[in-house]
Amino acid sequence: MVSKCVGAYNVEALRFTKVDSCGRPIYGPCSTLVIDCFETLALNADIEDGEEIAPVNANGDQCFFIPAKKRDRGFEVVANFLKKYPNLFTALNPNWLQSIDELGNITGYQHIPEVSLTAGVAIEGWESVAGAACEPGQAGQWNYFVLPYVTNWARGDLELGNAFHAEEWSGHTLSGNAWGVGPYNVRNSADDNVAGPLLAALDPRSGFYDEVVTLSPPEASCECIPLSNPAGPGIAITECTTGGLEVEITATGTGGRPMQIDWGDGSAPAVIVTATPLTHTYTNPNRYIVTVRYTNLAMEEAFEVVTVPCP
Repeated sequence: MVSKCVGAYNVEALRFTKVDSCGRPIYGPCSTLVIDCFETLALNADIEDGEEIAPVNANGDQCFFIPAKKRDRGFEVVANFLKKYPNLFTALNPNWLQSIDELGNITGYQHIPEVSLTAGVAIEGWESVAGAACEPGQAGQWNYFVLPYVTNWARGDLELGNAFHAEEWSGHTLSGNAWGVGPYNVRNSADDNVAGPLLAALDPRSGFYDEVVTLSPPEASCECIPLSNPAGPGIAITECTTGGLEVEITATGTGGRPMQIDWGDGSAPAVIVTATPLTHTYTNPNRYIVTVRYTNLAMEEAFEVVTVPCP
């Protein structure tokens, strides 16, 4: 049993994954870094006040009044690192120049005063939770969160002296992420305790996701980690009953990762993990677009057009 209402404290690890200008994970030999040596990760709400509208006519009378509306612009993200992470810092702002040694290792960086708008990172974190119950075979519980698209990173203030100083960086969350279910296993299933990614793709507008999980966080390391591109999705219309409204959809190429199926008729999306066919019944004859969402750099969405009744 997973405790849903928990008290969270003490972030144990942060995982940074490079994303491109569309918010998609970048697959490559040095795409991921897991760290635990940081001071704070602050999420400051960015609320923008609107403008009141109160036009006045020629007689000096106010015609009408429209109150100012607030706009939620996500979070300003401020991170203070207790170690120098050259691979991470040059990922936060690719405009910075890397210092490379004779073996090709990144050993440092040069500050270029220009903010990169073409790339960013996804930030995942694991917090300890209080009062969590443990099932047999489980290591514990953590409050897992992900900021799927944080960009516009810039170096913060720095004061050098005879005391320790942290490395401060600030960025901003953006909507329009393409994280999907993510390229990693982050949770254990409730029925068989098998590791897997998120059950459903993140809404592209989402800037923050939060869930209690029982899968242990990854181990921290100063070395960046390669990220391989998972197998892509595939969908096929395998059956459409003659004169009826029943359509059978087969989703393949899951690689054990969930895919979210939008039937295109306003009904709730379905989640498929295996290649077992799914059957969906439409209530009205029409032409529908069935969409499968999946995290893959090469194919974010696969779709089929379904005509019901069958042609």
